Amino acid sequence: EDPTTLDEAREQFDWLFIFEAARETHMFQGAAGDRVLMFEKQEQEKEYLSRMKHVSGDFNRWITRFEDQMETCQTIGVDLSEEARIVYFMNNLNDSIFGDVKSNFMDLSTRALFPQTYEELKQRMIAEYSQLMTRKPDVVIKIIRGEKPVLRLRKRVDTTTRSSLSNRIETVSNVKMEKIQKMTLGQSNLERLEGLRR
Repeated sequence: EDPTTLDEAREQFDWLFIFEAARETHMFQGAAGDRVLMFEKQEQEKEYLSRMKHVSGDFNRWITRFEDQMETCQTIGVDLSEEARIVYFMNNLNDSIFGDVKSNFMDLSTRALFPQTYEELKQRMIAEYSQLMTRKPDVVIKIIRGEKPVLRLRKRVDTTTRSSLSNRIETVSNVKMEKIQKMTLGQSNLERLEGLRR
């Protein structure tokens, strides 16, 4: 498998990876004197961080690559606050695996239930991933392999069925209302009320 850190690259004798890492580091040092060039480099690395979607492959290996990219950003002077780390992380999670979790995170009424630090949030997502591997291993494995899982969608109710359902509900509601009125007003008052309506 491809290395994700310099240590792995050294173990695998992947000199191309080491050369590219060294070249990038050299470029950062060269850019330090030119503020415009440095700014462009920072924007480029932030953009890359924002597009690091976990599409396929092992989740823990993806986290390692994601954190390496955050480290690269900080090396060249990008200020990544705790909130920024959380937002980049959540936005890049795989929608097919973490769709429900992400929608709960986006909902302001349930966001307070989530950990407030990146490390705690990361550990929670790792635990969530492990649970999903236990509950839905077939789906998760297909996603890891880069295959598209078949998701069972709820059947849509067609418009004719929907309108007949709403008519039935309306009829039941009207019958219930008449019973309630008879109980509270009595029959004679109800007949008088009907007369006034006409």
